[in-house]
Parts: sequence; C-alpha cells; structure tokens
Amino acid sequence: MSAASAQYCDSCKVVHDDMDNVQFSYHIAEIHMPKGIIVEWNQYGYDSNYTTNVLLLQPQRLGGDFRTFVTTMRTAGIYDFLLRLQRGSPYNDHLLPGHWNILGAAIQLGRDDIVNTLLDEDRNYLDTYCLRGSLGRVTDLSMHPMVQAAKAGRVDLLRKLVAVNNFRIMPEVLNRIIGTQSRGFIRAMFCGNFPPSVIVKSERSNETPLHSSLMNSDNSIFNLVIDRFFQEFQSYPYTTMGSAAEIDMKYYLNLEANLPDRPPNLTPLMTAIVHGKAAAVRRLAGMDLVDVYSPNSLDYTPLYYAARYIKTAALETIIGKLPQEPEGQETDDIRASDNADSINYITRQGGTALHALVRAFIEIDIYARPPRAVQDIAKLAKLLVEREADTNIPHPLTQLTATVEASALGFSELYEELMRG
Repeated sequence: MSAASAQYCDSCKVVHDDMDNVQFSYHIAEIHMPKGIIVEWNQYGYDSNYTTNVLLLQPQRLGGDFRTFVTTMRTAGIYDFLLRLQRGSPYNDHLLPGHWNILGAAIQLGRDDIVNTLLDEDRNYLDTYCLRGSLGRVTDLSMHPMVQAAKAGRVDLLRKLVAVNNFRIMPEVLNRIIGTQSRGFIRAMFCGNFPPSVIVKSERSNETPLHSSLMNSDNSIFNLVIDRFFQEFQSYPYTTMGSAAEIDMKYYLNLEANLPDRPPNLTPLMTAIVHGKAAAVRRLAGMDLVDVYSPNSLDYTPLYYAARYIKTAALETIIGKLPQEPEGQETDDIRASDNADSINYITRQGGTALHALVRAFIEIDIYARPPRAVQDIAKLAKLLVEREADTNIPHPLTQLTATVEASALGFSELYEELMRG
C-alpha cells in the first residue's frame, strides 16, 4: 500500500490507503461490497450470537445472583419463581444475564407453566412485574419472546404474545421470523383473525418482509410474502393508476434497506440478486413498478451487483431488459448520457459492470480461484461484451479500463474475454 496513491472516499469522508495495484479502496472492498461469493452469508445475519445467548442460561456458566435466578427458572415451581420477582420493579428482567428477558428465557427453557401464568390476562402479571416491555424491545432479537416462540415452532404461542401486545408485532421481529422460519410456520402465522401486515418496515434499517423473505434459505418464501403484499394492497379504496396504492407499492418495491453483513442500500431486487434468487429476480424485474435499471443511493445498479457477485441468471435477466446501445456511439457520448439503463453506466466508485467483474475476480483470487467461479466470470464478461459493453471506459477512481486492471492483476481468463470487445 502506498500513501501517495490513497483515494478520498465519498462514503467515509476520509482518505483510505489503496489496495492491489489497481487502487481498490478499502471501503468499497469491505463495506460497499463485502465478500459474498465463496463465503456465503449467514441465513439471516442475526443468528451469529444465538448459541452464545442460549449458553447464558446454563447455571454452571454463571456466578452469583444470575446463577441462582437461572436455576430458579429451570427447576422451581411457579410459586417459588414468582417470589423471586418484585412487584412494580422495572428491573425484574435484569435478573437474567445479557439481554435475556424473563418471557423469552421461559420459552427457551420450555417452562410453559411460567409462560402461561405470566400471560394470564386475569392475573395481569405482565404489568404487575413490569415484563410487558420485553415484547416491544429489539435490542437482541434472538432473545425476543416472539422470536423464541417461532424457534420453538409455536404458532399458537406467537399469536398469544401478539395478542397481549395489543395485536402488534415489531417489524424487526416479523422480518426475523420471515427470514428464518419454514414456509409452513410462516403460512400458519398469516392465518387467523389478526394476521401481521407485510406492508411494514424497520425504522432503523428500512428492512421490509420483502427483503427478509429473500434471505430465507427456502426460495418459496418470497412468493408467499409478495403474494400477500399484493393481497393487502387490493384492500386499498383506490385502484386506478397513480393512486395512493400504486405510489405506496412502488415505494415498498424499491425501498433501500441496510441488511446485516450485506452490501448497504439494497432494494428488494438487489437483495434477490446478491442472494442468487433467480426466480425472484425474474418476477421483480417483470413488474412495471420495480426500478430495474436505477442505481441506489450509493450509485450501484442491479446490473453492477449481478456482475460483482457473479449471478449469471440475474445478469441475463437484467441485460435482457436493457435497451440496445446505439451502434457507432462514442464512449464519451455514452458517458455523457449517464443513463442508468445503459450497459455502460459508470458508478461513482465502482466503475462499469466490467470493472465489477474485476472486483469479483479479486475476491475469488483469495480462495485459490475456484474453477466454476472463474468460468462464470468469463461467461459474464462474454455476455456483457456481446451486448456492446465498452471495454475502453476507465474506472472513475483508478483511471484504468477493466481490461488493463485484469491484465495488471493476472486475471488471464477475464482479460482474454475483454480483449474480444
């Protein structure tokens, strides 16, 4: 790394040292485009500490008052358990280690007698012992009572918890359940008299059920959620073009969210692309209300993500929607037009889709260049070149073309395809 070649990062507002010999900035490599080709992301991103959190409920791992209270929760009768709580005290949940709460811990420990007693509306123990607040906190979702009910496969208990919470389920909790649970559980959750709405978003991250459904390992969850999404909008009183329903649908279908461990500012379409959900990409790209070409707030397009994460099916779908580049148009004219629907669109910090392939190769190079990944990059380069992707456009930061970058880094398979352009 050389300080002399450092670049100013628009996102961090600081200067980063450059990497490799094509000045690939740290921020773009690690923040804008985190590794996700060879090392797959967690199913949902929130489960990394779940095992640790469960171990906090093992008495042998605890000391002092924590050990005594956890032992009480595990073995004592309901009367002895209630004697340990203080009426009107907001600190009863603090008797447990970490961010655990009494309701969530009781569900995790299988103490249905404690759960049922606390949820008994006639006794009103939730308010007597100040435990209702745990239903509205999202400090650590793995310990939330509703998430614990979902992990236990207890749809009945989830409904009961939602009911005692004034029929409200926090968007963060709903997203977590949709992102991790089975199709059967999610379908059952949507049945009943007061099913949760999927037209919601997390206040902090903007994540919606559309986003979280695309992170579930079951590819069918997205269809289940988006079908319900449209069913809910059918209840709107306005159905004509340009109505409030149309405006809201477009808003949610293109909302950018910051998801755990993923690239920031992903729309549902971009989320489908980076997770390799080919069928979802086709369905979303076929909707008039979905922005298939438009860049997000960081100026990355769906096409760029498809190239960067080597998603062949997604890239084929996206370029199939792009208009053909006018024959004979000069590179300067293409850059000046700055059209997002151009296969040669130049992102501010990432360059073109061809530059994205170089960045993809940088990632797989760390893992000894798996042959399948190398073949897929070469295939994507061929597809882009065949659709008139311009190999002579320089990267806005490195001022190098993708061809020169590939040559400098020794990516011969990619270089050969780009030389055909």
